[in-house]
Amino acid sequence: MAAESGDTDSGAQGRAASTIARMDITVLAPQSEEPPLE
Repeated sequence: MAAESGDTDSGAQGRAASTIARMDITVLAPQSEEPPLE
């Protein structure tokens, strides 16, 4: 059971990291082209 939980946790962390990385790129790309709204 502990091993299963660990596996699921690792997978979730990997997915979260991938999603965050994609969002970072998606947010940074438009910012470079368009001026900040500040």
